[in-house]
Order: sequence, then structure tokens, then C-alpha cells
Amino acid sequence: RDQARTPVRRGRSAGAARGPGGHAVHAHERRHQGRRPGDPDVNRILGIRANREGVPLPPGYEAADPKRILSDVTDPERWRAYSGQAGIGALQAFYIRELPIHNWDMEEYVPFPSSSELGFARLQLRRANLKITLGMMPYDPSAAGTITPSSPANIVIKVG
Repeated sequence: RDQARTPVRRGRSAGAARGPGGHAVHAHERRHQGRRPGDPDVNRILGIRANREGVPLPPGYEAADPKRILSDVTDPERWRAYSGQAGIGALQAFYIRELPIHNWDMEEYVPFPSSSELGFARLQLRRANLKITLGMMPYDPSAAGTITPSSPANIVIKVG
């Protein structure tokens, strides 16, 4: 027995409203219209937490003792550290995407890997009068001595 078929429209979301230029505006985007990035409400809806200075934190990263990640920390009150298991390449992509949304200006970016001898990724950030240095420190969870762009990384932040 034949049943009538409803044609399927490909390339468009059936329930989406249309924005300027005819692109689909989905429900999660409509919630953000008229709100400024960095608003606590926007961060909550997106699921992106930020630390007390307003630096976005990737999902799955938790506060850690800065001395556990960097042995030469002499002024721990100026340092923040977060441990997690995302690859350093993914963390770099996260910050390149999220920092402008949270109103941070990137003054310098040293990627990992790069031709520098740094051994980690570093961002110099500024928002108004606040200056931050953010480091993404790769580590080898298997202790085999191999660090690659997919190695997990911890985050350290120096305020000032």
C-alpha cells in the first residue's frame, strides 16, 4: 500500500525564524538577541562559566592550586589555575572564539606548537584597565614524555 509522502526540505530548519539575509535564527540564538556578551544571563544560557576577572572557562575545567601546575609561582594571589583534560589545540580554538565574545582584546598570541621555544600557548589579554596573561600548559597524562597538539592542557592565568 502506498502512503502519501511529505517532501523533506533540506538545508533549512523547519521551525526556525528567518533573520537578516534569510538565514535561520534558532531558538537558542533568539534568547541572546538584545543581550550583551559577558552578561551573567548570557553566560548561563551558553553554559560558559567565567572566572572572577571575566575570563571564560572551558567546560570541564575546575579551579586548581597554581603551584600544582607552575612550580615557580611566588605570588599566588595574582595567579589562577584550572585543570582539565581538553587538548591544547581545542583550548586554543575555544579561547580564540570565546574571548572576543566576552569583550577581551587579544594583544599577543603565541600558539602551541610554534617556532618559539615556549613549550605552551600564551595569550596576552586586555579588557579596559585589566591585563591578563593566559597560558595553556600541555601535559602528558601517560608520562611517556610525548606532547602533541592533542595533548591535554591545564590553564594558568596571571592577573596584572
